[in-house]
Amino acid sequence: GLSVVLTVLIRCIRLIPKEKIALLDPLYYLSIPVLFYIILFVFHIKFDDVVRAGYVFQDPQQQQDQEVVSQLQHALELWTIFDISKVKWNAAFAASPSILAAGLLGIMITIPFISPIA
Repeated sequence: GLSVVLTVLIRCIRLIPKEKIALLDPLYYLSIPVLFYIILFVFHIKFDDVVRAGYVFQDPQQQQDQEVVSQLQHALELWTIFDISKVKWNAAFAASPSILAAGLLGIMITIPFISPIA
């Protein structure tokens, strides 16, 4: 609902020549968070409920703590599945030049794409 109203509003604002009101676009974008908090206040919605519903991000520290615990659990689970005695070491050593070449080739292909265009 609100996103449709904001979309129509920005389309109407774009019809105004920028020479008349130069700060119109920045003011529009800065008004969106203000409107968000006004809506929360008017309808007595708790910010924690909004976070739990997924409309805004969680506190980065809290999210980071949850991710660390999840990653540790996942890493420990992988070590319970992996049996190092079943590794065919001769095949691993025979494949290592190909794996190294593929990694270097991937780097050589990627670097031109991430470099700035002169």
